[in-house]
Amino acid sequence: MSGEFIYNQEDYYREQYWHMPGTKKGILEYLGSHGTEWSQISDSYPEFLGLANRPKSKRIDKLSPVTIISPDSFEHHLNQFKGQVELHASEWQKESLERPGYPSRIVMFWDVDLYDKPTPNWSRDNPRDAFNVLEPTYQLMQSVLNEYGIPYLAIVSGRGYNFVTQIPATSPVMDEMLNISGPIEPTVLGKQAHPYINLKRRKPVPPKTESGHVAAARLQQFLFGQIIRQARSHSVVPIEVSDIGINGIALDNTTMVYSVDKRLTTVIGTPYFIKSEISGAGPPPTVLKIPRHSKNYNLKLEEIFIYRGRYDLASDIMSQFDCSIPDGSGGIAQLLEAYNASDLKILHEAMDSTFGDPPERFTTGYRRYRDISDRTAHPDKIYNLILGANQMLLEPNNLNDFVWEIFEAWSNKEDPLSVAPHIAGLLRAIYEDPRFRWGSRWTKQTDALRYARGWVTIMLGQAFEKKGQSEI
Repeated sequence: MSGEFIYNQEDYYREQYWHMPGTKKGILEYLGSHGTEWSQISDSYPEFLGLANRPKSKRIDKLSPVTIISPDSFEHHLNQFKGQVELHASEWQKESLERPGYPSRIVMFWDVDLYDKPTPNWSRDNPRDAFNVLEPTYQLMQSVLNEYGIPYLAIVSGRGYNFVTQIPATSPVMDEMLNISGPIEPTVLGKQAHPYINLKRRKPVPPKTESGHVAAARLQQFLFGQIIRQARSHSVVPIEVSDIGINGIALDNTTMVYSVDKRLTTVIGTPYFIKSEISGAGPPPTVLKIPRHSKNYNLKLEEIFIYRGRYDLASDIMSQFDCSIPDGSGGIAQLLEAYNASDLKILHEAMDSTFGDPPERFTTGYRRYRDISDRTAHPDKIYNLILGANQMLLEPNNLNDFVWEIFEAWSNKEDPLSVAPHIAGLLRAIYEDPRFRWGSRWTKQTDALRYARGWVTIMLGQAFEKKGQSEI
């Protein structure tokens, strides 16, 4: 396998990087292992890891360059690929030993990323300009998290930041979190009840683990909604809930559209290089995912470009930082209290009230596409979006227009949110319509009902962008 690599100086330093003490310390702390050697990574919390590697990225039959592995096989794979990998971890955490049936922890992420379409990539070619644009939003996120008393680890990603905290299984807040999740889609539960060796899901997913994932996504949306307008007042580029438009900053809510067994996140300390190489952009500059803020250390903006661009310095800074994900229970309890008093919760409850019409009624209901489109303000536009659903109704711009046009046409004054779950039902009917040739997308990659419900919640949630209060 190693003969497939073009071994150069960059590859040499990347391989050596994985064996530096600071690298092992930082990554193992982040994953929840108390060890100091890769052989102890099996003690970590994620149910599985993912390795993006060159050989798999060259295979035309593969949609993703990521190989799913068990933590105890990490060291073998690291040696097999001579360190030429990116490291990912599942959001699905192992079952708690102290509380069987519960996840060992719920990890909460707030992702703030700069996006720009099409290429050239601003964050790649002009990283200092990109992160200067991000800085006011970074500072605002810090301020809001501090206001709630939520300790966090802030990590510099390839094009933005991840703010990360956790709720352990033994925390009283764990049960409060599970209380806000609502019912899980029967299609998701059905898939998660059985292992599927060819997918990420190699064992049944405990129901409480999925509920914790949904609850975390709802609190993520609530906090983002509170800061987005203030962030816009300080930003020179648009700020959106996803990559809507040509460029901007995304306060990324897309956790909502996937189940926990489908979610992988890059791990602190990992190099970034696979995506640039497979996109044809050419060899990227050295970029490593480093910490910027933890409970014991903080980097200034200008310092991140020094540390994220050199393997030895990135490893050194991780040896100084506490890279473990902090227990945010106390602050999350305050966030939950605010969420439970918000109108955004009413939107979530409306989404929970029904999963929409059953598939046997799609033909006489949701799939009357022309009739449904004709009632909207722009019927031809909506009808064309449906006819071109694959790929058009996968794109945030089009989904935003579609959801709001249908909502404004079909909602009623007495109970406007009652239509919301049926918009998701309509999207599901489109996503599962064989005429649009979806292939294996909804059987292997994700769940059509979850995907539809997630995007409807994200788009309608934009009406609750100030203290969770409604403008509908």
